[in-house]
Amino acid sequence: MNEVKMKSSDIVTLCKLHVLESEGTLRWTYAQLAESVCMSVGETHASVTRLKEAHLFDDFTGKVISQAMLEFLVHGVRYAFPVTAGPRERGIPTAHSSPFMRNEIEFAEDDLFVWPFAKGSVKGFAIKPLSRNAPAAALKDNKLYELLSLVDSLRVGKVREREYAKKSLQQIIIRTEEHAGPK
Repeated sequence: MNEVKMKSSDIVTLCKLHVLESEGTLRWTYAQLAESVCMSVGETHASVTRLKEAHLFDDFTGKVISQAMLEFLVHGVRYAFPVTAGPRERGIPTAHSSPFMRNEIEFAEDDLFVWPFAKGSVKGFAIKPLSRNAPAAALKDNKLYELLSLVDSLRVGKVREREYAKKSLQQIIIRTEEHAGPK
């Protein structure tokens, strides 16, 4: 049996595949996917291959395996791809600091998390994004940005942030699956 060595960038690819599926796009090219996640075609192809090997993406149906995605994000991502906050830097808000959670979770104004990004507008504690180009990809796609922010809440958040992220991901992923119909 082969061991799957996932990379953190695979989570960005997985989230983007989910977004595409939620929008009804099941036919995509590796070039389109690569452009949308700001990675090379080769990196993207390798990422999808690892997602298939990890049983997170079904090659036959061309769909994300929703229950597996949810289970891995909620229970595995913080252990597989841990993160600790670094020094304060300028960047793009993520985790509970993102625009998607900011009004849902109370926190001190100086307790912001950001992905370091030169064109960012907020100063906060830097956390390493799942891929070096995740901030650029997130800025191009609000749904992807929301998913990646929720994943970061699972990675870096305290109990209340992780619980909120878990519930939000359940709603997003299950809602998509219900609208997509049976696999």
